[in-house]
Amino acid sequence: MNSKGLFTSPPPKLKSFKNDIAPIGFYFDLFALDLFKIPIMPVPMRIDKISNGKPTLFIVPNINKLNRLCEKLNLSLNFELFFIMGFKNLINYTKKKYREITFRALGDNQIIDWFNYSKVIHADISYLINDFTFLTSEFLKLYSKIDFNKDLEEYHPEMIQYCSTIIKFLKHRIENNILENECENIIKTEKLYEERENKYFPNIISLKIYNSKIKKWKGMNFVPYLIYDDLFDSFSYNKKLLYGENYPLFDLQLWKENNIINNGSKTNEFDFKKFLYSLNIKDLE
Repeated sequence: MNSKGLFTSPPPKLKSFKNDIAPIGFYFDLFALDLFKIPIMPVPMRIDKISNGKPTLFIVPNINKLNRLCEKLNLSLNFELFFIMGFKNLINYTKKKYREITFRALGDNQIIDWFNYSKVIHADISYLINDFTFLTSEFLKLYSKIDFNKDLEEYHPEMIQYCSTIIKFLKHRIENNILENECENIIKTEKLYEERENKYFPNIISLKIYNSKIKKWKGMNFVPYLIYDDLFDSFSYNKKLLYGENYPLFDLQLWKENNIINNGSKTNEFDFKKFLYSLNIKDLE
């Protein structure tokens, strides 16, 4: 219903720009919700590419670095389950929001097309890889401090410090306004935004996307500022909750109970592309 009290028809499809590659990464969140019972969260929370059956560029952290850190911390991270849960949360969120916007259920064909198109594309995007590696590393460091024989409430200060560390990192990224991306041994400097008259205008950045199915490169665009801004808002909100009197309960045992993070160092050999090709989209619903 619009401002005049008249009913308007829901949109036939969600608006999506053809040359927007829409990178999405995943990170460990602290608080479970009804929709995200195991909170491995996609960022940004975009649904247009899935609902229109168009590709998304997945941001994959540096697996070798994370394995080395896990060895140092005496932990093991199950990368397959990490991404499966991230995909499930993204798809479930998309279905829910799509129904709210269009009053229709999202068909399986769009989801299948999105996934099949997404798994054949690749791009060099080192700064996002490095930054999502940092996000995962900091969570693993937090997790390694937990003694599950103790009351998890004792780790409330560590949780706040963890959020503060991430917020400080993201704030530096945004305020520094410089991203360096190494591609084919050439370092290219990009700006997150332009500042004019005390206003910020996010920059659209171009990427060379390789499609392994048709063996061709194509120039596509995205707005990295939105990713950092969404992450900043998320961790700032979590920190605000932790400072409140009635903050939500956090259950760090979720990761252990679901075999996503285990004690004991074990190197997990993981090839993301092979993993994508091995997945059945029905396993993600």
